[in-house]
Amino acid sequence: MLARNGAGPVPVGNGAGIDVTEHHLFSRLQTKPQDIRAELTGSTTCTAAGITAQGHAPALLLCRQLLAQGLDPDAALQVFRNGTLALRIRSLSEGAGLAVEDNRHGQPVFRPYRDRGVGTAPPVRQNGRGRP
Repeated sequence: MLARNGAGPVPVGNGAGIDVTEHHLFSRLQTKPQDIRAELTGSTTCTAAGITAQGHAPALLLCRQLLAQGLDPDAALQVFRNGTLALRIRSLSEGAGLAVEDNRHGQPVFRPYRDRGVGTAPPVRQNGRGRP
């Protein structure tokens, strides 16, 4: 288990006098053959299987793009930054169904994905136009 301040592994007793460290926790993350490895570059770019996604939540956008290319929707996406596992998405279909938006206090939260790129904006009256 990691200390909250990021100082490193903190031994955790399991009641039997055996310490569980960070190494043991990560060994439980079994990779399956269908898992997809992605690389996060900066805060807005994520790449996997020859596809690059750029946006505010690039790993979630990458899930949508990988599904569009016909990859297995049940495959997990493991996102690495500089060789370290940064994020694991259980399935492409779960990741594709999520978006990150700010709540009313400006804090980022997960929300169901809605395609906002289709359609037009509602008509808006132009102030000052058409007046003498």
